[in-house]
Amino acid sequence: MANLKIILLRQHYEKLLTLARKSRPIESCAILIGLVEDDNVKVADIFPVKNINESPTSFSVSPEDIYRVYKAAEEKKMDIIAIFHSHTASSYPSEKDLNGMTKWPIIWLIMGFDGMRAFKLVNGHELVEVEISIVDEP
Repeated sequence: MANLKIILLRQHYEKLLTLARKSRPIESCAILIGLVEDDNVKVADIFPVKNINESPTSFSVSPEDIYRVYKAAEEKKMDIIAIFHSHTASSYPSEKDLNGMTKWPIIWLIMGFDGMRAFKLVNGHELVEVEISIVDEP
């Protein structure tokens, strides 16, 4: 776990950046699917989802959207590997994010005014920053 890395294609990064910019000031969100190979988490697809809170300081995803993404991941023989959302402030997790991480113990990508960072809650309480690798080809 010490060298955990999430790998995104440049087009995935651009899609997340566009999503965050278009939804401002409301937090945008997406669910990412892909494969985990050792300490490398490879993003294969991004599913933008509606922030049903329509809030600049929190997000929630509808059960229908979660089901839709689970079904797509299952059909592609992949897993839900990360949650993305944007902040109007820094890309560091809020208290609400940390609470959410206990329920969704996967990588959380957060896009803030200072760029995008990734985090994972380990052992239910230890926040670990995850390396982000943006590549041009798979």
